[in-house]
Amino acid sequence: TVDEVVGTPFTNYIHPDELSKVRERYHRRLAGDTIGSLYETKLKRKNGSLVSVEINAGLITHNGKPADLVIIRDITERKQAEAELRLQNWRSVLFNAIASRIRQSLDIPEILNTTVHEVRKFLQADRVLIYQFDLNWDGSVVVESVSSEWTSSLGVIIKDTCFQEGSWEDYQRGKKMAIDDVAAIQLSPCHQNLLS
Repeated sequence: TVDEVVGTPFTNYIHPDELSKVRERYHRRLAGDTIGSLYETKLKRKNGSLVSVEINAGLITHNGKPADLVIIRDITERKQAEAELRLQNWRSVLFNAIASRIRQSLDIPEILNTTVHEVRKFLQADRVLIYQFDLNWDGSVVVESVSSEWTSSLGVIIKDTCFQEGSWEDYQRGKKMAIDDVAAIQLSPCHQNLLS
């Protein structure tokens, strides 16, 4: 509420990573430096979560002293739209690169190697691979792009008990899963063992 904010230091609401930038702009404005009034930063909400904002700040006089008039606008939706647009642009670039490679060569291994390399680069992932199942739902890694600090799993035969128990049906119906940290998420024991 307004009552909770009035009289409190503005630094209480700035994300720690952004504090020095916001503070510097504030002091430069009060010192009379010519500085752009519009910039983006991150603020902390009352519950501690972060929000992307656009700040429009200008110097005014209040009770005979210089003061900062600040208009804050939540730009979370705009930032999400920008991120989605970047993703769409990258997808177009990726598909064009793959299509170009396909036109240059009908060599399937080369096309698949290009695909995993480009996808790993886009996702900034440690490893991207293509896993081929056999009739028993075991399988092996047939194509891989992996960063140098990791051991390659190319050609490794994997016994996937999750798929043998029927979880392949979920993925056949379109299930997708993205996991940042295997240890931090609740998985079935077979899935945990496979990913670790």
